[in-house]
Amino acid sequence: MAKRTSTKDNLTKIKGIGPKIQGLLNAKKILTYKDLSVAKLSTLQAILDEAGPRFNLAEPKNWIAEAKALAKSSTATSSTTTKPKTRTKPKSKPKAKPKTSTKPKAKPKAKPKAKPKTKPKATTKPKTSDEASKIKVGELDLPRFRKIMKELKDNTEDLTKMTVRKYRKQAKKDADKLLRGMRRDLRRWTRLLEKGELTTEDFEFLCKSQVASAKMSALESSGLAEIRLEAYRSSIFNMIIDTIFGLALKALK
Repeated sequence: MAKRTSTKDNLTKIKGIGPKIQGLLNAKKILTYKDLSVAKLSTLQAILDEAGPRFNLAEPKNWIAEAKALAKSSTATSSTTTKPKTRTKPKSKPKAKPKTSTKPKAKPKAKPKAKPKTKPKATTKPKTSDEASKIKVGELDLPRFRKIMKELKDNTEDLTKMTVRKYRKQAKKDADKLLRGMRRDLRRWTRLLEKGELTTEDFEFLCKSQVASAKMSALESSGLAEIRLEAYRSSIFNMIIDTIFGLALKALK
């Protein structure tokens, strides 16, 4: 591993590394792109395994190549920002005296006074700055979230037709119940995801845990085979991830 430098690079520029994973790497003295570019894949995987199962979805195999490219570009930019050669200042010519004009300056015409505009009635403002920040940043736009939930519901209907056509009614009943139960958490997680306080890996981990623990009572009582039931769960999870990332994150691009 390369010697640790006094500066740190923003490792979150690399795809798949969020603030939490960056903290794990920094704790193991991987602070810069150069440190990461010379790290072994087995070392990175060991760091993720040690951090717990929530980081099992991270794939570090592409980090090293991206870190090498970023390290190379950062060294190239640093070489171009070296101090320029000192140039000899040209001798300053003596300033010529301004010619005195004999014509008197014309007085500016007085502009007519504008009538004072009537102030519009002040709208009611939030009592505190915290309330204002919740309105501007802290709350996911409700109409947009409703659009996300509608898209999830429509995609669920298409999913049941393709996967468990014979048990379509039972599957739709269980899926609708699952989405209703996840509605509040999905809105909160999506809001944190848009603000950068939750990584995509964390978001996927939380959704996968919810889907895995949800009961599929209608499908279980219908006699659907366990392996097909688990395949349907996996399909619902993938559908939720694709829909959220496709609609909720468009505003960040």
